[in-house]
Amino acid sequence: PELSTTLGFSAKTMHYLLMIIVAITAVASFEAVGSIIVIAMLIVPAAAAHLLTDKLGAMIAWSLAIAAFSAIAGHAAALTIPRWFGFADTSTSGMMAVTAGLVFMLTAVFAPKHGWIARRFQIRAKKISPPAANSTP
Repeated sequence: PELSTTLGFSAKTMHYLLMIIVAITAVASFEAVGSIIVIAMLIVPAAAAHLLTDKLGAMIAWSLAIAAFSAIAGHAAALTIPRWFGFADTSTSGMMAVTAGLVFMLTAVFAPKHGWIARRFQIRAKKISPPAANSTP
C-alpha cells in the first residue's frame, strides 16, 4: 500500500485490481489445466521463495525460478519416470505439482535462514552460548 501511494496510485484501487487479475487467472487456469496444478503453482513457489529470502525483489525472482524449474522438471519427469516402471506416461500437471512439492520440502529443510537445519543450529547455539556477564553480584 505504501509503494502504490508513494507512486501516486490509490492503494485500495491497486488492491482490488490485483485481486481481480488473480481471480481471473485462477478461474481460467482451473478450466485449462485443473485445480491441482493451479494451487501448486500459485502457492508453492511463493512459499519456498519466502523461506529463501526476506527481500521482495529476490523473493519474486526465486519464485519465478522455482515455478519454471518445477514446470520443466515436472514435465520431463512425467515423460521419463513412468517408463522405469513400465508405463507409457503420467499426468504432467500432477508431476509438476509433485516436483514443486519436492522443491518446497528441500527448501524447508535446507533454507539458509528459515530452514529446518538452520533453525536447529540456531536453537543449539542459544542453548550452548554462555550467559552474558552481569556486573552486579
